[in-house]
Amino acid sequence: MCGIVAYVDLSPNTSAPPPDLHAALDLLHHRGPDGQGVWTAPSVGLGHARLSIMDVQHGAQPMHDESDSVHAVVNGEFYDFEVIRADLAAKGHVFRTHSDSEILVHLYNEHGLNCVQHLQGEFAFVLYDSRRRRLVLCRDRYGVKPLYYTIVQNRLLVASEAKAFLAMGWTAQWDMASIADSGYFTDTRTLFQGVSKVRPSSYMTVSAFGTITTDVYFAPVYPDKRQVDVRSVDEMVEGVRSRLLAAVRSRLRSDVPVAIYLSGGVDSSSVLGM
Repeated sequence: MCGIVAYVDLSPNTSAPPPDLHAALDLLHHRGPDGQGVWTAPSVGLGHARLSIMDVQHGAQPMHDESDSVHAVVNGEFYDFEVIRADLAAKGHVFRTHSDSEILVHLYNEHGLNCVQHLQGEFAFVLYDSRRRRLVLCRDRYGVKPLYYTIVQNRLLVASEAKAFLAMGWTAQWDMASIADSGYFTDTRTLFQGVSKVRPSSYMTVSAFGTITTDVYFAPVYPDKRQVDVRSVDEMVEGVRSRLLAAVRSRLRSDVPVAIYLSGGVDSSSVLGM
């Protein structure tokens, strides 16, 4: 599951001392009990609480590129990362680990912000580009993995769970309006004042000047309901089966034993049958 935290100063005039990322990660220990990692530089920091699944021995985060200029923390999993890794290696990228998370820093070097177009999976990440002094926050297409942010004393704080902000200088206050009209479920609001969610299928960038922008990188495309589907029932069944099989196969990459949770419904039983 993993837990990530980060911060970046939005102005060179920020006077508050840097937050204690280790203390923030301690509040996310239940998400990542296998170790902590922190990277800091002037005005910015990344932290990671790890649940070891891929490259158990050497896959600790934060991740760094060959030049130590791009840094990232990832919560989640990138599907079919072996194919992406092989393509990047063929282009000269040098990998330090066998973790799926490491492809992110190399994809970013290769494609910039368009790297998100090459990623499929369930993930949330924070990436820092030291050369451009740019921070990037991103969530997967359907928002499986959480990512929250708030601003305290002209500093952007980021975390997998809002309670990590408690160790970073944030004071919790209920957002009664959001609670009353279910803002947590309908938009980027949360249960707490000033705390927002990064939208699914979106990435946020924080520039060297403290400017924050949000871009959408994916939107589902649905077939025209007025168009008659001429496929046979057998073709439809095979289409679902082949896609489900490919989806299950891509999710079984692990360096630790894999188990399945059976809820008693059709979904989990179908996955087990694959």
